[in-house]
Amino acid sequence: MAIVTGQDILAADVNARSAGHITILLHNYDSIGQGTWVYAQDSPTMFNGIFYPSSAANLDNITYKAFLAVGTYTIRLVCSTNTANGIIDFDIDAVEVASFDTYAGSLIKNVIFTQTGIVVATGGLKSIKMRADGKNGSSSGFTINPIILGLWRTV
Repeated sequence: MAIVTGQDILAADVNARSAGHITILLHNYDSIGQGTWVYAQDSPTMFNGIFYPSSAANLDNITYKAFLAVGTYTIRLVCSTNTANGIIDFDIDAVEVASFDTYAGSLIKNVIFTQTGIVVATGGLKSIKMRADGKNGSSSGFTINPIILGLWRTV
């Protein structure tokens, strides 16, 4: 059994000021806001599967919880793009921080989308929401096929 003291908490706070990395496996969610989210095996993709809303409706969303220290972050999403794919937005505590258009003229797997310069002004347990939010004018639908999400603290 470990005993946590004020010294340990202070040390954790100091360590939180350095750069860090969080990987979120998308099936480890806190809550589903809209949509029927399912896991599908897909061997050519990273981790051999995707966790996605089979409902493929605009505004399908899912929320994750993660502790983020004060700082500036980069968010990176790996997903598939295709002709019926929509736009994926990310919110941290109800503020939109990233938007990725996942439409493509054909199926492409393991596409990496990156958004830098995301500022977290107050540290703590954060709600990170991923949602389908509209679509490219050339897309035939709102499908989103996320594979994995990462956040890097850069400053």
